[in-house]
Amino acid sequence: MSEDLWPSKKIVVSLACALVVFLLTLLCLESFTFILRQIGSDLHIPESQYSLISSIPTIFLGVGSFIYASLADFVKLKYLFWIGFVCLMSGSVFGFFFHAELWQLIVARSLQTFGGEVGGSVFLVITARYLSGRARVISYGIFTGGFQLGFGSGVFAGGAFSLFDWHYLFLFPLLALLVAPLAAWALPKGVAGQEGSAKDGGQVQEDKAQPRKALLSRRCPVDVVGFSLFVCFSAALLLFFSFWTWPCIVISAVALVSFGIYIRRAKDPFISPGFFKNGLWIGLTAVLFCFWLPNLSISTACNSFATYVFNLNSAKAALIMLAPIITAALVGVFSGPLVNKVGKKAAIILAGCLELGGFLFSAASQFASPAAASASLCLYYAGVSLMYSPLVDSIVSSVEKEEAGRGLGLVDLSINVSSSIGYALFVPLMAAASFSFFGQGGGEAGHFASIFCVFACCTTAALLLFLWFKKKVRV
Repeated sequence: MSEDLWPSKKIVVSLACALVVFLLTLLCLESFTFILRQIGSDLHIPESQYSLISSIPTIFLGVGSFIYASLADFVKLKYLFWIGFVCLMSGSVFGFFFHAELWQLIVARSLQTFGGEVGGSVFLVITARYLSGRARVISYGIFTGGFQLGFGSGVFAGGAFSLFDWHYLFLFPLLALLVAPLAAWALPKGVAGQEGSAKDGGQVQEDKAQPRKALLSRRCPVDVVGFSLFVCFSAALLLFFSFWTWPCIVISAVALVSFGIYIRRAKDPFISPGFFKNGLWIGLTAVLFCFWLPNLSISTACNSFATYVFNLNSAKAALIMLAPIITAALVGVFSGPLVNKVGKKAAIILAGCLELGGFLFSAASQFASPAAASASLCLYYAGVSLMYSPLVDSIVSSVEKEEAGRGLGLVDLSINVSSSIGYALFVPLMAAASFSFFGQGGGEAGHFASIFCVFACCTTAALLLFLWFKKKVRV
């Protein structure tokens, strides 16, 4: 391990602990999403309410990602991590013992997901704050590999546990207790915006006027009003696209307007108006938004076409995802060196072409066989895994280092909002058997091929948008 590349053992251990927590959270999130219909059937709830099991925890994931990453500019990382960790453990234990009612399941999953998101946010903030150059890109790639491994493991865990008792899925996050002692030793003790050098593990030199155990920095007080308005906007927006409840879009609009007025007049808002005048940040975030629109819908689409086209159950449908998951994890882990070699621009274009190729191959083959479906998903997931590292690094590099946490928080929020919007738009299309570009003669295969054509349109739009902005991206 190069000392110049990875300047502190504590930083490396912190990243590993945070990734384990996040990976286990993603495993639970995807496993419950994958067997949504079986859980709804077991709980005897109306089919129209099945989506609540997945969509509400996803909202907490999105809002949590923004809260944790943004607060990391003001609050000590170690405290943030333990707050989330306690929520994760509490939700897991509660859900294991109390899950017979829909509200119990939603409360447990939401608390579990909100708590576990701290792992992803802490990982990204440490990467942005303490690493630089090649190490940062490699770290983003490792995060992407872990992300895909977590989601992929969730598909298999959901398929396997659907055969006997799905409520044991709640116990997976308890494995994070194994890394708790290491996290206590390694996590940076300072506020991310005021850290010491990476070589001392981010230890802050204490100000004599500042209590040693202070949770917040006195120089960077948390903007409670600004945070509250933006969280209200984000949550209402996610609720609207999850349930199409029109009062939510009104609340979201009012909160956004109020937030805009507030940051113009406030003395020290947590995000300055100038942040949103950064054209490169806005453009690249829009690119990311378009690329991630189909992401959350892919596993649901896989389970659906496996059922209706190939007549497979959930456990066998998960096998279609085996090769794509392995591909995604491997590409994610090794994406850092590749990006460092070819540059961020070329890597983003290559990743977008892989995603587009996967969708077009699916549509052209019309799911001729499970192997063909798996091959097309390999292309897509390879593209997603390659995409994250250079695109997120480009977005974060477009803002000041002191605002890296808030920049990452908004990136995470954009990913979750985009995925939720895509899920709300595309899942109903999967249920609408009449939707097909291939006519009634195409059958179920033509129906799902048409949906993948829509996915391809999203990716094409993202590629064209990136080509517009690519001259401003630093290689």
